[in-house]
Amino acid sequence: MGVVSAVEWKAVESSVFTAAAYRNEAQQLYLRFRDGDIYRYFDCTAEMYEAFLAAESKGRYFARHIRNRFRYEQVRYAHRRTGCPVAGQGRRRRISAGPLPTQPA
Repeated sequence: MGVVSAVEWKAVESSVFTAAAYRNEAQQLYLRFRDGDIYRYFDCTAEMYEAFLAAESKGRYFARHIRNRFRYEQVRYAHRRTGCPVAGQGRRRRISAGPLPTQPA
């Protein structure tokens, strides 16, 4: 799983998330949802990560400040009780159509 297993995860008290991690050099925020799925959010500042950790409601902070504001990709799919995914699907990546960085001229 590469970077996902190399980052330092911090457990969080939340009805939505179980843990969060941050890669400062890449400005990437990782969030592990209760269902086990892990998403990586691009171009997030360290201050945003700290504010997320300090928020009384992580889900509310996420909804107001992160969701639909940053480009993201799902980097880990949890295995559902409905059956095992088809070979290779467990590592499939989706990238959002959210805001993209501007291209140099």
